[in-house]
Amino acid sequence: MAAAVCPPGLPWGAKYYTDVGGVCTRDTSFFGGKPVLNQGVGYAVVLGFGAIFALATSFLVRLRAQNT
Repeated sequence: MAAAVCPPGLPWGAKYYTDVGGVCTRDTSFFGGKPVLNQGVGYAVVLGFGAIFALATSFLVRLRAQNT
């Protein structure tokens, strides 16, 4: 008899699932519960993108105001 693939029908997803007592269970975290980057980097990315979009929007508004 062939071994069952967990999850059935998704052979590429086997590394994200485990067979616990005959029940196919998905892993709770892709990175194993450990953060990839620290919290400061996350804040810098969020605030950086916010600042970039705010400046770009302000630039476009001023550019439009000058040309109308």
